[in-house]
Amino acid sequence: GEGEEVELEDGDGDEETSPAEIPEDEVEYFEVEFEKQGETIEVANNEPLLDSGENEGFDLPYACRQGQCVSCAGQITSGGNSEDYVVHDNQQMLDDGELDEGYTLTCVAYPRSDFTIETGETP
Repeated sequence: GEGEEVELEDGDGDEETSPAEIPEDEVEYFEVEFEKQGETIEVANNEPLLDSGENEGFDLPYACRQGQCVSCAGQITSGGNSEDYVVHDNQQMLDDGELDEGYTLTCVAYPRSDFTIETGETP
């Protein structure tokens, strides 16, 4: 029955925690180069790439802001799988092959490393 799920509540269920919930005193910053904008900015690992870029005044594409479309997609050009560089909070559009090519959904992508991204690139 119902009682069996209880242990998950205080376990190490990292999957359940959104990067947006990282406490301020544990936040790390990574250097992200926005290729088309010709600028490198520091992005906190509790803030999506889309929001960080917009805060810099970049005009970045988006639609749903929930990881359910590809309007905000970009391509990380640093080589390898995009999830080597970002944590996706619930992206539902990109398959493993596209992630392998560096594609990311910027509205739900939180940095975990320094990288270069070309925004407005959809698979």
